[in-house]
Amino acid sequence: MTQHAPRHPDWPIVILDDFDDVCARSPAVAALQRDFPLTVHRRRLEGPALQSALRQARIVVTLRERSAIDQRFLEAAPELELVAQTGTGLNHVDVPRVRQRGIAIATTPGGSVDAVAELVIGLMLAFDHRIVAGSRHVAAGDWASQLGREASGQTLGLVGFGAIARAVAPRAQALGMRIKAWGRSLEPAQARQLGVEAMPSVEALLEAVDVVSLHLRLTPETRGFLDANRIAAIRPGALLVNTARGALLDQHALLGALQAGRLRGAALDVTDPEPLPAGHPLLSREDVLITPHMGWTTRGTYERFLTDAGANIRAFVSGRPLHLVDG
Repeated sequence: MTQHAPRHPDWPIVILDDFDDVCARSPAVAALQRDFPLTVHRRRLEGPALQSALRQARIVVTLRERSAIDQRFLEAAPELELVAQTGTGLNHVDVPRVRQRGIAIATTPGGSVDAVAELVIGLMLAFDHRIVAGSRHVAAGDWASQLGREASGQTLGLVGFGAIARAVAPRAQALGMRIKAWGRSLEPAQARQLGVEAMPSVEALLEAVDVVSLHLRLTPETRGFLDANRIAAIRPGALLVNTARGALLDQHALLGALQAGRLRGAALDVTDPEPLPAGHPLLSREDVLITPHMGWTTRGTYERFLTDAGANIRAFVSGRPLHLVDG
């Protein structure tokens, strides 16, 4: 890449996994290039290539969770002082080992909220209006009509009520949907201010809505949160949407509910693992819509992430760090 005269020549930055080639046209990256020696890698690096890329890096910018920051990674980066994470997910980071090395982690919260909220609505509409199925039928030479279902009049249930769920609610209300929500810290007064009904338990929500949308963080406590018992509690004929994390959901139990005809379908932007192995039974079902974890991959999200990562980097280098994990 074009080299500029950096004001911080002793702070080499490496940006990894720019699969979508957004850095070349990013104003935030151009600004970093003016101030730091910076290298962008578009392809996943492994083995000697990773070691070569990280040997002198003091700062690594990770684009979401594409590279595992584990022992092998850290051994390849002896000078590393800061992981400038885009987004807040750290499932790819061996946090105890990183901390043991004295390496800081800074995150960029909130950058993908609007993009993911829009995808929730998009998946629901695409499924219920049979958009993908209809396109496939036309491509196959079949002009048969596809019977759809309107969003208006349906009840949407939000499992978890963080920033993304709060962004989904008004979008769904604009379509004429009623909204119910459950969250461990959700206060009824907070929900009422947004025109949302707070439910006393997740089970009460699951049996009362037409669409279930997952919005929980993946933690040891929430892994497998929507298990066989909770899937069995979902109102018959409901649609399940997951744009959060695949491991929140027991996919075997989901498959059983679909095979039994208890659910009308599932729209998943996340799976466990990603991607699903070839031949997985969810891949061939007409009542399942799967996208490749693309909820956050918009130009706007990338630029917000990279702008905030740049701010974190400059603050860290100047001794006034921002958004550090655990302070």
